[in-house]
Amino acid sequence: MISAVLLAAGESRRMGRLKQLLPFGPKTVIETCLDALLASRVDDIIVVLGHRYQEIQSHIEHFPVRIVINQHYSQGMSSSVIRGVRAIPSAARAALIAVVDQPLVTADIIDRLIDAYRKSEKKIVIPVYRGRGGHPIIIDLSFRQKILTIDPERGLRQIVYSHPQDVLRVDVETDAVIQNMNTWADYQRLLQRISSSMKE
Repeated sequence: MISAVLLAAGESRRMGRLKQLLPFGPKTVIETCLDALLASRVDDIIVVLGHRYQEIQSHIEHFPVRIVINQHYSQGMSSSVIRGVRAIPSAARAALIAVVDQPLVTADIIDRLIDAYRKSEKKIVIPVYRGRGGHPIIIDLSFRQKILTIDPERGLRQIVYSHPQDVLRVDVETDAVIQNMNTWADYQRLLQRISSSMKE
């Protein structure tokens, strides 16, 4: 069993607007991310909300996902990782950590990472585009306790760098895994990309 944790608790300070609910094609950014996860082979989806969580929750409560609230979202992404992993069932074998500011990530990318994890003996799977690592990542839950005690400044990198022998880097053909939507300019650029793809 692989549980997905979608990190969507942030304040979108650099964006200046609530990125989770920005329009992205026919849906919002967070709905687009959830559609990809639901179309993939993950077994369970947990969404971590924080800033303006009631507003976001009202837009996604019809999805078959579990929503957890990170009251400490202002402490950074690591606090949301911890909150999400705490909610993962004990029967789960691994966690797929996804971020809401990567709406170009598709179910095919997610499934490729899942396949790599299942076929390999490695415990950490990271997508790589032209040498750059991105998200989502898969991390075996034999590391659960280490995840729950990560240094907020280092995040999951702390585990990745401490266990290089357990890391599998999977080359992907798309930069979707490194395209973070942090600013208004980032958002406009990604909108142009999906607009172009819809016309093709």
